[in-house]
Amino acid sequence: MKRSFAGRGLIALALIGAAAFAAPAAAQSATCREEIAELDGIIGQAATKPVDEPAATETEAARMHRQPTAASVAGAEAQSREQAQATLAQARILDKQGKEAECRETLKPIAAPLGL
Repeated sequence: MKRSFAGRGLIALALIGAAAFAAPAAAQSATCREEIAELDGIIGQAATKPVDEPAATETEAARMHRQPTAASVAGAEAQSREQAQATLAQARILDKQGKEAECRETLKPIAAPLGL
């Protein structure tokens, strides 16, 4: 299924919306492991959420690299997901080592934009 640029924006909005409801729970999380699980769930949910078909065809400006295209948005989303997964992997390592403060600090780059 093709994803539209506007539809991809909905993924970001869904992440922010989910974070708004999850923020109180994250603030009360007892461990970094719980925060990892919560972020992993939010990221996983956003990655699997179906998005509507494009509302319109790409414009000439988009094809001339002046606006984001469906391919460039998809690439940015993939890169963002990879970075988030790498951050979660590093946090899991720190959690297993018992480094709670370092683990929480590692999660900040992906938790902060979500309001967690």
